Amino acid sequence: MKRRKISSRILSYAIAKKCYEKKARDIVILDMKKLNYLTDYFVVCTVVADKQINAIFAEIDKYMEEKGFTLLSKDMSSDQWAIFDYSVITCHCFTKEKREFYNLESLWYDAPLVRYKGRRK
Repeated sequence: MKRRKISSRILSYAIAKKCYEKKARDIVILDMKKLNYLTDYFVVCTVVADKQINAIFAEIDKYMEEKGFTLLSKDMSSDQWAIFDYSVITCHCFTKEKREFYNLESLWYDAPLVRYKGRRK
């Protein structure tokens, strides 16, 4: 599928919305463009169950495929942390405990951060 022209910023908000619609919590978007050459944005969220991670991935993957983006890698080997990498956007889904442990927001403290607070359908 041909990739549509869409900004990585808009994509990051769309991914955050997909997480929100699947009841993820504490969703943040980190602007990585000036800090990391591998991705433009991190979308980070907290989940309560591994089934929730699967549902979030399915929604994100469907959306990104529709926009012409290919999944570069995913790691869902842990039921406490999953990563979906689409090059311009990398989504991290954590359980509360693992999110507190890895604390990406502090690790990338100099990345501009937006707390996503959307509306469910």
